[in-house]
Amino acid sequence: MDRTGHSQLATDTVVVAGSDIRGSSDGSPYLMGAAGVNHQQGSSPNPKGCPESGREALVVAIGVRHRISRWGATDVEVTCALAGDESVAGPGIASTRAIDIHAPAHVVWPWLVQMGWKRAGWYSYDMIDNGRTPSAEKIIPTLQSLHVGDLVPEGPEVGWTVSALEPDHLLLLDTHGPMKGVDWVQRRDSSWLFLLTGIDAEHTRLLERSRTTLTMNHATLVGRLLATRLLASLVLAPGDFVMARRHMLGIKRRAERDWCRSGVATGRPA
Repeated sequence: MDRTGHSQLATDTVVVAGSDIRGSSDGSPYLMGAAGVNHQQGSSPNPKGCPESGREALVVAIGVRHRISRWGATDVEVTCALAGDESVAGPGIASTRAIDIHAPAHVVWPWLVQMGWKRAGWYSYDMIDNGRTPSAEKIIPTLQSLHVGDLVPEGPEVGWTVSALEPDHLLLLDTHGPMKGVDWVQRRDSSWLFLLTGIDAEHTRLLERSRTTLTMNHATLVGRLLATRLLASLVLAPGDFVMARRHMLGIKRRAERDWCRSGVATGRPA
C-alpha cells in the first residue's frame, strides 16, 4: 500500500494512494491509503480515446477508494511506519483504518486473539467470511492461547501466520503464497496489523493496517479483468472496506458491551 498521496502508474503494477479524509471515533467513515493490482505488461490503464465518461468514472472510483482506505485514520496514522510494513514492500492494495473503543485494551484484546474462520469468526458478514457460522458474541477461553508461528485460518487449508504478538497491544498476521480455492490469484503477499493504543483508562484506539500485493492469474477471465485499474478500484477495495468496517465495528460493539457489563465503566452500572 503506497502512501505518498499521489497516483502512480507503471506497466506491471498500478498503485493509487489515499487522500485526506477522516471521520469520527464513533464508527463513522474515514479514509484509507493506496490500492492497485498487477496487470499485464504493456496494457494501458487509460487508453487513448477513452470516452470522457469513462475517465470521470475512473476519477470517482479512485476518490472513493482513496477515502475508504483510511476510514477513521488520521494523517499521522496513515503515514507513520508500523510493524509489518517491511513484509509487503510497495503493496498494490493498502489501507490504514482506525476506531475509538470505549473499553481498555485488555478488554479489546481477547476479541482479537480468538479471531479466525471456524474459530470466533471475523465479526463481519458471516455468510461471506465464516461459512455462515455466526461470529462469537462472547470470549472463548479455549481460543485465548495464540503464539508467534500459529495459523489463524481464513478458510479451508488457507490462513494467516502470526508473525508478531504483544499482549494487549499488537497482533501482526501475514501470508505469502498461492490462495487455495482462488484460481484467479496466482500469488498473494499480505500483512495485517492490529494495534491497540490506550487513550485513557477507559478508551482504546484500534488501528488496523493491511498491505497486499496480488499477482493475478492471467489464464483466468477474472484474473485478466481484475488486472485492470478501473475494475480493481471498483471491486477489490470497496469490497474490502465493506467487510473491514463491519469487522471493526463488531469488535467495538462487543468490547464496549463487555466493559459496560463489568460495572467498572465510569457511570455505567453492571
